[in-house]
Order: sequence, then C-alpha cells, then structure tokens
Amino acid sequence: MEQVFTALAKLPLEAQIAYGIIGILILVVFFLWPLAIYYPVRLVIAAAGWIVRRFGIKPDEKASDDDDKPAAI
Repeated sequence: MEQVFTALAKLPLEAQIAYGIIGILILVVFFLWPLAIYYPVRLVIAAAGWIVRRFGIKPDEKASDDDDKPAAI
C-alpha cells in the first residue's frame, strides 16, 4: 500500500485528482449496487400492493363472466 501512495505522490496534481475521483466512484458503485437490484424489485411489489388497495382487486377473485366452462362448439 505504501508503494501505491509513493507512486501516486510522484504523479502530477491533475492525475492525482483524477485517480481520487475514479477511486471514489468505484467505492460508491461497490457499496450502492445492491440498491440497484433491491429498489426495482421493491417498486414492483409496492405497485402491485397499491393497485390492490386502490381498486379493491384481489388476485384470487374471478370476474363475473369468467367461468371454466369450455366454449360452445
């Protein structure tokens, strides 16, 4: 680790700033990527719950014209 800091210290200031920004971005992506999976899934579940509450629809209810009889031939 000390060798990395020594090598970075020899670089120009602009390069040090660029490496610092890239390092920060890598850390942000590393720690926040689970949210990119969690929130889209949570949003779909929350939207389904909102639809059920808003319209009073339950997944196991059938429409009045929906029966399991075969169509007349």
